[in-house]
Amino acid sequence: MIDRTWVLSAMMVVSSAAGASSMSTEDDFAEAVRLTKAGKPGRALPLFQAVLAQNPGNEKALEYLEIGGRQVFLQMLMEQGQSATIARRFLELARVPRRPKVNDRAAIRKRYEQAMKGDDLSRRQALRELRAHHGEYGAAPFLRDLGSEESTVRVNALYCLTRMGRDAVNPLLAAIHSDDERTAWNAVAALGNIGDSRAVPFLKSEWERTESETVRDAAAQALVKIAGKAPNELPDQETLHGEAAAGLFRGDQRVFPTFLDTAPVWRWQGERVVLEEVPASLHRFALAESHCMSIWTASLARSVFLACCAAQRAELQAAAEMGQRVDGADERIRELALVLSVGTPDDLSAALEFARENEQPAAVVELIEALASTGASLEVLERTLESPSKEVRDAAAFALAQHGEGSAPAVSRLVEALHAGSVRTVLIVDPREQSRHLLTKTLENAGFAVISESQGASGFARMNALPPKDVVLVRSDVEDVSLDRFVFEEDYRSTNTSLVILTEAAIAAEIRELYQGKGRVAGFLHTPLGQQSIVEVVRAALPALEGPRAKAEASAVRAAQLLAELDSELLAPMEEELVDALDHEDEQVLGSILRVIQTLGAASASSEVGAVFTDQSRSRALRMTAAGALREIFARMSASPDEELVERIQQIALDQESPTELRMAASRALAGAAFLDADQKAELLRRQRGL
Repeated sequence: MIDRTWVLSAMMVVSSAAGASSMSTEDDFAEAVRLTKAGKPGRALPLFQAVLAQNPGNEKALEYLEIGGRQVFLQMLMEQGQSATIARRFLELARVPRRPKVNDRAAIRKRYEQAMKGDDLSRRQALRELRAHHGEYGAAPFLRDLGSEESTVRVNALYCLTRMGRDAVNPLLAAIHSDDERTAWNAVAALGNIGDSRAVPFLKSEWERTESETVRDAAAQALVKIAGKAPNELPDQETLHGEAAAGLFRGDQRVFPTFLDTAPVWRWQGERVVLEEVPASLHRFALAESHCMSIWTASLARSVFLACCAAQRAELQAAAEMGQRVDGADERIRELALVLSVGTPDDLSAALEFARENEQPAAVVELIEALASTGASLEVLERTLESPSKEVRDAAAFALAQHGEGSAPAVSRLVEALHAGSVRTVLIVDPREQSRHLLTKTLENAGFAVISESQGASGFARMNALPPKDVVLVRSDVEDVSLDRFVFEEDYRSTNTSLVILTEAAIAAEIRELYQGKGRVAGFLHTPLGQQSIVEVVRAALPALEGPRAKAEASAVRAAQLLAELDSELLAPMEEELVDALDHEDEQVLGSILRVIQTLGAASASSEVGAVFTDQSRSRALRMTAAGALREIFARMSASPDEELVERIQQIALDQESPTELRMAASRALAGAAFLDADQKAELLRRQRGL
């Protein structure tokens, strides 16, 4: 039986450390923030001044912003005077993006030994440095000490892991799977001390599955500490893991904090924790997979797992298209494609619905292609035609057309895809419901695709997620992530994203002075919004269209090719839209549209098709395609078209300087025209022979 005396000792160590330190700079800052929020700026000013007197660097200033919340500084800006001066100083200092946490083994080893063997002051300093510079990597070495035979070592490891806080959570979640009872028990206890809700599903699983009463009791105590409920009062493990996996897939900040800079995935192997590095863009999906594996027999787990595979494949392909090199990407893309290919139609359909409901269009497109290849029932694709994402609608329509599905909605979406103008996407991050609603409706009415978020952290995650956003409109006083992260932090998925800052009129000038020309900032809006042109500011901020336009053009080509294979009965209801599409600039797309018009024999298109045929600036191949369409149209026209058009076609037929194939094509079109009688056709033939 394992002794429990170390638990009491550890609690005493943690509590005594918390109360032993005297008033520090961090304490001054925290008290100043409290006083400011309490409406006592006069008492807060000396404390803020004392903090600034210590000349905090960029990283420290960023830390202060996280502690205090940006709204405090914006409140001070609005108060003007000395408060505004201090707020500006903090904001100016907090300009350097945080450095990523690094797996520097030598440095980690040195600080680990200092934490485990040094005095209290040295231990606290070492832990601060481990958190600041190494994150999860810095927590991992303490895990092996949880199984130590020496109670002093176990107490120190527990203390250190508790102080490491959220950086220790994921490594500890791996350690609870240890076969060593002492290690698993201590890991569970450490998670309870930390109190991070991400541990709840795994603790519930451990409570349900473990054969060790000691570990089971520790899991129960940890769950009460974290969730405030006994294990049997919580949902079952399938529900908890499913909700956590879904939250990770969405980028929910409750289960995947934005501030995690590293991308390690931890597994317990034998007697130690094993690290697997993944690209940062795939981190949350890899973590979601670990939840799915815990409840693999549940259908939800398989659906979320497949959705995660699809999202990872989309992320890797997008990275390649954007010039972002990811080690092993090609092999991983192939592996993910293989996983999707063996998914059952039911699981793929459920995964597609899950990805669609959680607004992950890039994953939806991958799942559409995987599902279409199974040849299964495509009802789910019919529903996907109504997606707000043009990319998703196009993919669903393509898949349906390839399988011979010619429903009116599918054909309508194919015709929509012909219009290659890319829909521009705007992300709105605004905690105020009224203004968020106004911005959303205004921009949607102007033709933009709009995504809205009420929280800064989830909005920041959305900015750095697929598909890329053209413009992000963010309110300056978002609380849970600093405005500077929106302005300065770089990610390949938001490289071409512009930022518009929305603020109150009272501090508009201050905000403009701080951010004009900085980072990705391209515009400003201030309240009251009714006095400004929201659409004008957003349009002025739009980045150049390169990748999105190329994708839209490729979709238009594919849509036109698929439409050309459909029967005229399926195309007839869309005749007007197809005729309108004849103004397309791309010749490859236009050629396919002409073949569609030829299938229809649409008399209403005679002028547009004739204009293409007689336009000498067009390629000969395109003009010949237009001639084929004209021949079919004229053969069905009993009423004569525009006389000028007929005259231009006759001139081509009679012009010796015109290429022979064009003259013959013009002659064939007129010879088969239903609107010309026998005498008119004979006269045309006589004139040709006379020449």
